[in-house]
Amino acid sequence: MRVDDEILVEEAVELLPRIVRHMHATFTSYAEAGGLTLGQMKALAFLYRNGRRTVGEIAEALGLAMPTASELVDKLAERGLIERGVNPADRRQVHVWLTAEAMAFAREVHALRRAQVRHAFADLEPSERAVLVRGLRAISKAVVPPNELPVVRCQLSERRPASAAMSQHPTPDN
Repeated sequence: MRVDDEILVEEAVELLPRIVRHMHATFTSYAEAGGLTLGQMKALAFLYRNGRRTVGEIAEALGLAMPTASELVDKLAERGLIERGVNPADRRQVHVWLTAEAMAFAREVHALRRAQVRHAFADLEPSERAVLVRGLRAISKAVVPPNELPVVRCQLSERRPASAAMSQHPTPDN
């Protein structure tokens, strides 16, 4: 890699957490405004993007155990935000989908995300917009879930805690 590339890599490494924090804060504020937990909000977003799904698919997508996903779905159904129905092809499966109220709420959140991207695009030349999206695709492909990462041996675990190291050195007060 060239030196300029290393500078860009470092800048990207600094920017990504900031982007994630801001997007998370926006998502969280919408959840709170709707009286939803973050998990419920994620479930609604998943159903908005993917349509009718099973509770198992929601559990897998959100990284939840089945009982937790079932409880989440129950609470959303109690709030009137999702509906449930038995899969006619396999009566053991329960499908869930968004109600009209939840769909309108999800559309509002999606419109906010689109507005944020449009705002970013306003600062770019038309040719740069495609490059930005291509870069986002590359980052999305490179950032894998933790269970897909190679095992990395942590060097920190072999070091002594700072408090132990400090207790072995005399201080001016000793």
